[in-house]
Parts: sequence; structure tokens; C-alpha cells
Amino acid sequence: MGCGAFGDGWEIKRGECTYPHRLEDLASPPEIIYGRGDPSALAEDALAIIGTRQMTPYGEGICTLAARMAVSFGIAVVSGGAIGCDSAAARSTLDERGTNIIVLGTGADVIYPQRSEPLVEQTIAQGGAVISIERWGTQPRRYAFPKRNRIIAALSRAVFVAEA
Repeated sequence: MGCGAFGDGWEIKRGECTYPHRLEDLASPPEIIYGRGDPSALAEDALAIIGTRQMTPYGEGICTLAARMAVSFGIAVVSGGAIGCDSAAARSTLDERGTNIIVLGTGADVIYPQRSEPLVEQTIAQGGAVISIERWGTQPRRYAFPKRNRIIAALSRAVFVAEA
């Protein structure tokens, strides 16, 4: 899609001016990033906040605190958008009016789990981005979730594992 205007869904190819430069550090950078929301969010300094899906109250608190601190320093928050620690960090980021980036293990137009839909929609509405390296329409597959973790890490200057 180059450097022009972006619609509801967009694609950024490797080599284009909007391609996230941090992904070039990967041994095998993805050729295309599929996304929704604001692609310029991918250029911001970011902190990945991740952890278990079965978080404890401590895990929720530490995710919330880490996200608040990141936002207070103008740092975007990246996660997988899953239930548990990922969603606690994303909710806190959005509550603080920070930039939230969700990297899905499905197509950027397929929300999984379905209960993450409000989080995805709020991320887009508040100027964040929801991205994937999987083609449009790709349904959940086990192999795709670990594959997306390298994208979460590469987009971020640091990875904070809240609870595992």
C-alpha cells in the first residue's frame, strides 16, 4: 500500500516506507504486514507486555502498572490481545489514552477469542493498530500463535513478562 492513505484494512510490504524497521532485525522478516487501525503506531517506541491467560490478581495489577508507566513515558504497548495478561495490559493502555498495538495469530480481520472484540475495536478507535502476518481471513491455528510472538518482540524495545 506504500506511503499513501490507508483504509479500514491495509497491507504493508517489506521495503515500503511504512514497513516497521524493527522487523528487519528478524532472521526472516515477514514480507507483508496486514493491519487495521493506524499503521503509524508501528513506528512508535514500544514495550511488549505479555503473560499467562490465567492471570492472578497480582498478574493483573503488575500488567496494569507496567502499561500505565509505559504510557506515562509516551511508549506504546504491544501484546497478543489474548485474555489474561495481554488484555489487562491493553485495557490499561487504552484507559490511559496510550497507543495500543495488538498482534493477532489469525488474520487481522479475524478476532480470536471472540471476547477480545471490544478490545480490538477500541484499539482501532483510539488510534492504535491491530496487525497480523497471516493473510486476511486466516482462522485460528495452533502454529500461528507462537509464530506471532517474534513479531511482538521485534516491534518492542523490551519485553515485560508479567506472569507465566
